[in-house]
Amino acid sequence: NGEPIGYAVGVPLAYYLEHHDHFLGSQDILATSGINLSEYYYLADVIILAQHRGKGLSVQLFKELEQYAYNNNFAYVSFVSEAYEYHPLKPKGYQDLHAMWRHLGYCETGIVLRGIWNTLQVHGDAQDQDHPLPFWVKKLEN
Repeated sequence: NGEPIGYAVGVPLAYYLEHHDHFLGSQDILATSGINLSEYYYLADVIILAQHRGKGLSVQLFKELEQYAYNNNFAYVSFVSEAYEYHPLKPKGYQDLHAMWRHLGYCETGIVLRGIWNTLQVHGDAQDQDHPLPFWVKKLEN
């Protein structure tokens, strides 16, 4: 009915890391790992409203971003994930997405980036918190 039910955001990885302070040091971690940032497109967010989840929309949005990255000559798509499955404030009915990402051809690289941002705590206040963020990658092919 013309109402947005979700969104997807992607950007060249090098650009993203240069403009987001909460990922300070990530460029060095990736460079040490042999990652050529210019070859990677970063899937920053794929969000679907709760009442529309489970209908394959996330998969469709991932595929759209992958096609965009491929059309713009990127060799890889990538993202980072958080371990929400262990978070005490995870939403009711939380579904782990690792199986979906693997089904779509993504692999955990073993590289873990760090992010620091203001995070809601169990006792109700918010404070800066360090988040380990596994780096996932998929090679784009025809």
